[in-house]
Amino acid sequence: MTGLQFTSMDAASQQAAEQARAGEQAYAEGDLAKALGCYFMALGLQPDNPTNVCNAVALIGVTSGYVLPPVIKSILGRAAQSPAFNCQPLASAVASDFIHDELTGDLLDLASRGGDELEEGLGTDKFDPVLNAPILRAVLQRAVVTSPRVEALLTTLRRHGLERTARGEETCLLTARLNFFACLAAQCFNTEYAYFVSPEEEGWLGDLLSDGLPKDLGKLMLIVSYRRLFDVVGDSPLPETASHPAVDFVFRQQVHEPRRETEICTELKALTPIGSDFSEVMQAQYERFPYPRWFVVDAGQPRTFRQLVEERFPTRSFGNLPKYNANVLIPGCGTGHQIAHVASMLKNPRITAVDLSRTSLAYARRKLDEHKIKVHRFGQADLMALDSWVDRFDYIECMGVLHHLECPEAGLKVLMKLLQPHGLLRLGLYSERARAHVVEARKLVAEHGFPSTAEGVRAARKFVTMLPDGHPVRDVMESQDFYSIAGLHDLIFNIHECRYTPLGLKDFLDDAGLEFLGFDLPDPGVPMRFRERFPDDPDQIDFANWEAFDIEFPDTFSAMYQFWCRPVGTS
Repeated sequence: MTGLQFTSMDAASQQAAEQARAGEQAYAEGDLAKALGCYFMALGLQPDNPTNVCNAVALIGVTSGYVLPPVIKSILGRAAQSPAFNCQPLASAVASDFIHDELTGDLLDLASRGGDELEEGLGTDKFDPVLNAPILRAVLQRAVVTSPRVEALLTTLRRHGLERTARGEETCLLTARLNFFACLAAQCFNTEYAYFVSPEEEGWLGDLLSDGLPKDLGKLMLIVSYRRLFDVVGDSPLPETASHPAVDFVFRQQVHEPRRETEICTELKALTPIGSDFSEVMQAQYERFPYPRWFVVDAGQPRTFRQLVEERFPTRSFGNLPKYNANVLIPGCGTGHQIAHVASMLKNPRITAVDLSRTSLAYARRKLDEHKIKVHRFGQADLMALDSWVDRFDYIECMGVLHHLECPEAGLKVLMKLLQPHGLLRLGLYSERARAHVVEARKLVAEHGFPSTAEGVRAARKFVTMLPDGHPVRDVMESQDFYSIAGLHDLIFNIHECRYTPLGLKDFLDDAGLEFLGFDLPDPGVPMRFRERFPDDPDQIDFANWEAFDIEFPDTFSAMYQFWCRPVGTS
């Protein structure tokens, strides 16, 4: 008999390191599928290595067409239980499971038939591996599902539970799966109740609500999958939920956190007046639809601002940049994710962050406190009114803001006035070609008169899902923003946006006296393709080349042009 052979931990660690290096190499070469496979191998060999977990999850979020091996699913399911874990990339893994997994397919088929047949199927434990999957639970609680197929199952289960409950019938969906329904309630809150609700469901829900706040937690979680718990409970005493962690999560998410944000709103300082009627309209938009709702920020490797810039642009000179404690301005900081990213990226930055929307700022302050991130100055301000400030900043990061101004050129002029002579700007602006489908969707919203309300966004969303395959507007369903009310409102209902081509960016920067330093690109395959086509542009800064590239690959900048620049003549 031959004995079993075991790999020692040292050998396993070495093999894991080799696989991780192979993953890094594949990623650098633009082969994301191979890189993901290498990181899966590294994880299998060394499950508790946080770097491999982080890299694998990041790649899961930008690849598709795979099925997670059971051992990897188990590893990631355990890791996802940490509140510090970024679950959003795992939404791609959940979507992939719902396409390829046979058991999930059986549940989807059963759900499509509904009624007693669905109830009978749910009365067994056959589908518990799907409904109790740790990755699905984590995504439901702390991410946004981005799959129409998964959404179809969730809305079917929600409707099934509501119909039977409203008719006074027991359903094992609520009695046996309270934790799942609590996670579903959390997901519906994360989407800001984007899912379609039929007139029948509205009637059943009204019947349940007319009986007052239910004492049964299952029924309460069912109601909360349609209505915000904060609105449902009002001033009623809160039930004891400590013995039900998933329910307790919903109470924190939907009662305690909104109450804290309301308190913060009353404490916020106004750092400038709101300078124009246009700014007031834009402010009102983001007061109603603060965007984006975020959960965690991936921890970076903090370095000084000078180190960061010199690593990013090794062929340029930045001799006048401060070595320590850069003075940073984030205008239009929204709900604070950008602040958290900068704080994780830089050592001891002195951050000033402002936004028009007090609702957004309240969310930002709560999340920053949660992550123990300190901000030097924080409050409500109009970017166009900042030209009265005497402060000067080493680094200004203004992402997704200028293109919503009435005059982006005037906004850039204000930022230039606030920038130190040696300072750098990082800007984000919309791409004309990458947003062609968004332009068509905006036209559709106008033509059909969908109102700029949550109900209007929900109706437009349903309309888009009913469009035939191949319709250009259906492409907006590929965006994560499609799966939440504030996200879709920002995507296709925004009151104003400007878009650019690479040559348009050149004119924009030339007119402001800014030197283009380079794009931050979505994946390493882009610079490789660019290098193949334009070998005489090693720094990849020729806008004429980028114009040609943009025409050939119009989806490259679907997440905006994100780029660095500085005043001409800076060294």
